[in-house]
Amino acid sequence: MSSNAENEASQVLTSKPFKTLEELYAGLSNLTLWPEIRDLRKSAEYVYSGIDINDVTKPLTKCNRNEKPKTLVCHDMKGGYLDDRFIFGSDAHDSYVFYHWSGVDSFIYFSHHLVTIPPYGWINAAHTHGVKVLGTVITEWKDGERIWKEIFSSEAEIKRFADALVSLATFYKFDGWLVNVENKIDEDDVDKLIFFVKYLTDNIHAAIEGSEVIWYDSVTMKGELKWQNELNDLNKCFFEVCDGIFLNYNWTDSGLASSHNNAVAGNRVRDIYVGLDVWGRGCPGGGGFQSEYSANDSEGKPFFNLSVQSPQISTPSPHLEILNQPEITEPKVVPASNILNKNETETAAGQAASTESDLKKKVEDIVYDTKKSFVKVHGHSIVFTDKTLDSELNYFKYCSSYSFNGGGCLEIITSNPRLFHRLFLIQVTSSHGIQVSIVYRMETCGQDQCELLLVVSNNGNLKLVSKYQTEELNYAWKKNLYITNFDRITEIGVAASKKGRITLGEIVVQDKQAGYRDNQDLGTLISDINY
Repeated sequence: MSSNAENEASQVLTSKPFKTLEELYAGLSNLTLWPEIRDLRKSAEYVYSGIDINDVTKPLTKCNRNEKPKTLVCHDMKGGYLDDRFIFGSDAHDSYVFYHWSGVDSFIYFSHHLVTIPPYGWINAAHTHGVKVLGTVITEWKDGERIWKEIFSSEAEIKRFADALVSLATFYKFDGWLVNVENKIDEDDVDKLIFFVKYLTDNIHAAIEGSEVIWYDSVTMKGELKWQNELNDLNKCFFEVCDGIFLNYNWTDSGLASSHNNAVAGNRVRDIYVGLDVWGRGCPGGGGFQSEYSANDSEGKPFFNLSVQSPQISTPSPHLEILNQPEITEPKVVPASNILNKNETETAAGQAASTESDLKKKVEDIVYDTKKSFVKVHGHSIVFTDKTLDSELNYFKYCSSYSFNGGGCLEIITSNPRLFHRLFLIQVTSSHGIQVSIVYRMETCGQDQCELLLVVSNNGNLKLVSKYQTEELNYAWKKNLYITNFDRITEIGVAASKKGRITLGEIVVQDKQAGYRDNQDLGTLISDINY
């Protein structure tokens, strides 16, 4: 094959599901090799509560990870395998991209095919942020009943199916499965289904460290397709042989209380996931995948490839914090003509129109107040109106005007130089000390008169680090190097010595290099942060 033909073939390499058992078993011996798949980054043993995340006047309080709820995101987008199926990306501009990895423990890629393998890009993006990725096993309706009848024909067939799932997860380096049985099961076969779930769970645990099998609340111990919306005696048999249960969306407060009580005895309250349907129905810009910049045309060629997503910021921007909770009421039902003409329209009989076709819901405006904007929600549209900014407000936002390494940068806006910008909650350790480099551009910050400072948390204490040296790069970019003797960093932020705007292009954290290890004169560059 010529080099051009090989290149064209590589560009159409895709992630694919298996739609039938026959397809699955035939494909196991000829699985498509993907480029290098990233290993799951190890997570810290602690988390932060988030209550005081925007308070940069003090260090954050650590919480034991095992004492806090876990968060699972189930990605269900138009049947799956859209532009995210391409291994080397696509030229799409409106594909769904997930940014808030820091708040997620596990990510499920969902589709309605029998065996859903998470696409390459999602695995890499999630693993970069320490998030587990699960595929989906789903059977539905009459076809689902037939599939399980075939699987249940013998213990060997049950093990064959489970072993195939373990093999797929091992080959493609993802972390487990959501099992979703959306069809009836003969009551005589329920024990076989329980055996399958247990066998799959035990064997994937043996093959993949930290792997998970999650049961979706669907079939009961009687074989009925009857969603319980809670953990109870009808679905507990499946929960007891796997790593968790994903409850259906129609739960109630009393059902959650009952679920809690059913899981307390085994200390498994954290293994109950409560479904919330947060499907997007419009976003900034009036719908679709727009943003507040959607009046602007992109000059560059669109590009979508989750595998090249850089680690995302793990703290929210303080200006997005909602300061009020407006009362949300049921939209009023009024005659459609009233909405269109604002005039009272009557039928021939002199009565207001009241048929269903003549009635429409009047959508009420809901206005939220943030530090930077008024956010008006009207139906499916969202409009941001900037306020006159608080002179003390520091914030950051995505900037598409420049790019040092990727599709954009982070713009830091400093109104109060006494406060820093909290960006990443991380865990980095080194026996030799840690150094950090930051590539940046000075926009409106007094140029050389403004210094970019590094902020780190060292064993719970916030430290301000001045630059060790500066390197001039191309196109007004500079690189600052910051040297420390710290053996552990759990937080990274930046501060500006003057008011203005600075664009960040790259932050690199690494072991202190050999040339700097003997330098003991760092005391003048590192100081405590006191407010």
